[in-house]
Amino acid sequence: VRSDVARARAAEAVYKAVRYAPDVAESQCSQAQYSLLYEWNWQEAKSAFERSLELNPGYAQASAWYHMFYHGFVCGQYRDGATRLAHALSHDRYSGYGAAMLAQLFAFARDTISADEWAARAEELAPTAFFTPWTRQIIAIAGNDWPRAIHAAGEVLAISGRSPIPL
Repeated sequence: VRSDVARARAAEAVYKAVRYAPDVAESQCSQAQYSLLYEWNWQEAKSAFERSLELNPGYAQASAWYHMFYHGFVCGQYRDGATRLAHALSHDRYSGYGAAMLAQLFAFARDTISADEWAARAEELAPTAFFTPWTRQIIAIAGNDWPRAIHAAGEVLAISGRSPIPL
């Protein structure tokens, strides 16, 4: 799908989600991601993420995306984002996705020990999920450990059927 087509489809889907379900956390989270990825409207993204978490404080994906993409990538506050996500995950100790996202946030904060601990937790919770070995690759890349990154990439390629697209 061409990027202009994907953007138009995303805009339409977000518009409908927010129009028909404005008080649903997932709608607000979708609005936040659209604002972040397509509009680069950081304030709108922040507001929509906060609204999503106000509607559902236990929504792990909204917490993960808010702290990774907004606090981390937009604001450069990886350590703060990791601390906030760790607190959010204290209510959902069984989210392999959340553990993997937290591992990545710690890696970007240059805390390899915590990154490895959370990656191990993600492996416990979701040993066959694509996201788990990919997280090991991200941690290695963030730490400039290229041999480890290449090894992890091999595992990811094996899971994906040797498709490089997820990488």
